[in-house]
Amino acid sequence: FFFFFFFLNLMGGVMRNIVMFLFILFTTCYPQGWIRQDNGITADINSVYFENALDGFIAGTSGKIYKTSDGGSSWISTVTGQSETINGLSSNSKGIWAAGNNALLLLSTDNGSSWVRQNLPSNNRLNSIAFSGNTGLIAADSGKIFRTTDGGESWDLINLPLAALRSVSINGTRAVVVGGEVSPSQTMFVAISTDSGLNWQVVYNTSSYTLTSVQMVSQNVVYAVGIRGTVLKSTDGGNTWSGLPTYTTQWLYGLHFLDANNGYICGGNVNSGLILKTTDGGTSFENDIPSGSKWLYSIYMLKETEGFCVGASGGKLYRKTTSESTWGQLDTKTPSTLNDVSFYNGYIGLS
Repeated sequence: FFFFFFFLNLMGGVMRNIVMFLFILFTTCYPQGWIRQDNGITADINSVYFENALDGFIAGTSGKIYKTSDGGSSWISTVTGQSETINGLSSNSKGIWAAGNNALLLLSTDNGSSWVRQNLPSNNRLNSIAFSGNTGLIAADSGKIFRTTDGGESWDLINLPLAALRSVSINGTRAVVVGGEVSPSQTMFVAISTDSGLNWQVVYNTSSYTLTSVQMVSQNVVYAVGIRGTVLKSTDGGNTWSGLPTYTTQWLYGLHFLDANNGYICGGNVNSGLILKTTDGGTSFENDIPSGSKWLYSIYMLKETEGFCVGASGGKLYRKTTSESTWGQLDTKTPSTLNDVSFYNGYIGLS
């Protein structure tokens, strides 16, 4: 800012006024920090989802779902009539979907004004929900997958010989689901589908490190992360996998790849957070650790040199910009654990 105002003083009066006006307009319309939305929200928030630049939803414990119609400036509580924790949000042409504990599946067809519970033949915890057109997949505990091909009018139960299914990703007709158990013994599960989730081929069902998250970068390139520094990569849609050298034993929870080669992975423990960066498709990783961080659960990169990462221990949010070589901590004004982060564009983001 010193150099900005120094050169500003060298300009003529008219030009100086124009530049100052544009500077104020930019910094007002596009604030660079996070602003606390002090709206009386008391629930722990597990998921955030936006339909467009204005309409968004956040959900968490005690069946709470809050909505915004002004891009997050204000939030109101909706009435779900439920008490179970909500773990995931998604949408399709039918409306907004919320999935949670005890087979909780809610649908709103009026932009969140009211919610109707959908019947599922289960009482398991629903961990992840994803849609591709009219095809929707839900990953749940006890190896259960729920699938719809009619936009959610009906759901079929598919049982896999697996334990907890923790994350599902779908890209066109291909889908991948990952999971496993941490105790009493560690297990790793991976299954793939080439027909939009109708049939599944179990790739891994073995005693190994549990996988926590998966991302289909394309129908061929897939990455998955898990505990004790586990990173797997597939280049054939999940049929075969290879382990990548992270040289860490910390637990990994989130990942975001911009393309097949450039990606970030986050994790950590009670002592230190961890961010790994690759620019060569996982052949090598370099540490990119925010100072003072601990558990880091989710990461979202706007581009290779700009992104955000969130985690535990007091609502920590870290930001990296093109002009900074390290991650800087932003004050979110919340003591709560942050589990996810997502951006509508380069300026508007929610956590």
